[in-house]
Parts: sequence; C-alpha cells; structure tokens
Amino acid sequence: MEHKSKGTDASSQYKKDLEIKIARVLHEIGIPVHIRGYFYISDAVMMAVNDMSVINGVTNKVYPKIAQKYNANPASVERAILRAIEGVWKCGDIEAVNSLFGCKIFNRKIRPSSKWFIASMAHRIWLEQTSSE
Repeated sequence: MEHKSKGTDASSQYKKDLEIKIARVLHEIGIPVHIRGYFYISDAVMMAVNDMSVINGVTNKVYPKIAQKYNANPASVERAILRAIEGVWKCGDIEAVNSLFGCKIFNRKIRPSSKWFIASMAHRIWLEQTSSE
C-alpha cells in the first residue's frame, strides 16, 4: 500500500490533502492541536497511510523517526501519543470515535494501544484516499 505519485506537484498536493484529512479526523475525535501528541499522531498516521508496514514497527520505526523530526526522544513521543489517546478516551467525542473505529466503545476506561489507534486511523484515511481517486 505504498503511495507513489507521478510528479512533484502531484506529490505535494497528495501530502497536503492527506494532512488536511488527518487534521479533520483528529479535530473530530477531540485531540486538541496545542498538544505535542496531536502532531506526533498526525505524523505517525501519515507514515502508516503511505506504508502500512510501519505499523508492525511502531516502537522501532515510527517513534524514532518522529523523535528525530522534533528533536525529542522516542519514549517521549510514545508518552505524548498515549496521553493524547487517553484524553480522547476520557473526554473526546464518543460518536466520532465509534465512527473512526467502526465499533461501539462501551468502556471509556480501557483505551486502545497507540499501535491500534494509529493503524485504525491510517486505514480509515487510506480507504477514503483510495475511494476518492
């Protein structure tokens, strides 16, 4: 599922469209833009949409790459992502979350893993991208 574009303009437009779709979903489910986890999740989802195999190496591939981009360490990236997910599970829009994951979430006390959250979000975005092409 790796995306390949035909030109620089197409590639930059694809990236911009993808960033907008990810931002809309993050806003819809209730992750505020002022927290670091927002940007880390956005980058992780973008990586996964472009290459779903990174989901199998969230700790070894995704966190280190994001940490390098933001001059952070992988452990702090993981913590920020988990805090953002926890915030959604405690205070986010439960209907939007149910829509994102395609199932009913009955217990707000049990939040998903970052891998599951990123993979589910990436898959939804990828499906939207694919169906609109």
